[in-house]
Amino acid sequence: MNKYFLATSVRKLRLLTGLIIGFLLFGLLLALPMTALAAWNTVRFTADTDIRIPTTPAITLVASSGSNVGSLVVNPTNIVITGAFVDVNNRSSITLTSAQRYVLSNNWGVRTICGPHSSSLTITWASAESIIIIPDGTVCPPPSAEVRTGVVSFIAPPPIPPVAQIAPIIPPVAQIAPTIPAMPTLPYPVPTTTAEIQANLVVLQTRLLSLLQQLLILLQAQLQALL
Repeated sequence: MNKYFLATSVRKLRLLTGLIIGFLLFGLLLALPMTALAAWNTVRFTADTDIRIPTTPAITLVASSGSNVGSLVVNPTNIVITGAFVDVNNRSSITLTSAQRYVLSNNWGVRTICGPHSSSLTITWASAESIIIIPDGTVCPPPSAEVRTGVVSFIAPPPIPPVAQIAPIIPPVAQIAPTIPAMPTLPYPVPTTTAEIQANLVVLQTRLLSLLQQLLILLQAQLQALL
């Protein structure tokens, strides 16, 4: 009987121990995200905050309101910022602005945005890493053009010189005066028979062919003069 109760007590103790260990592991799993979020929310900027780097001369940067990082350490010549990444909605980010338009060099190679009146650097974490920001006093290049509100400038284009009108030179056409032949003499000025009429027609036909040949020669000469 004593052995039975002893075995039952051991089984109950093992079951209780297993339950306790299970609850502890479950509690640890629940606590891990909270621990990560706590590290992500260590340094929170609820308003624009000045960060002064004691270089020569001193450089003042502004951390924008809403920035959240794990830690921020100001050294004599740089700033070291650490952040965390839980997911795309829970990760560290910070925006630093320089009113003096300084280039904010860093070991991540993130480019400084140079504006006409200030420069800025925005860092968003994708993993738990540290970034070193080294503002060495280099100033952004001047903006290429300033936009003035309410002022419209118009520059009239230079006048276009008139184009010289060149009249085409047309060579004069040689004028060839046609030679009008005299009226041929008919063999029968007043024909009275059919034979006399036919004889006059033969003379007129011959003369007409001669006139046509002269006209063709005249047209060819005119065409050659035009070409």
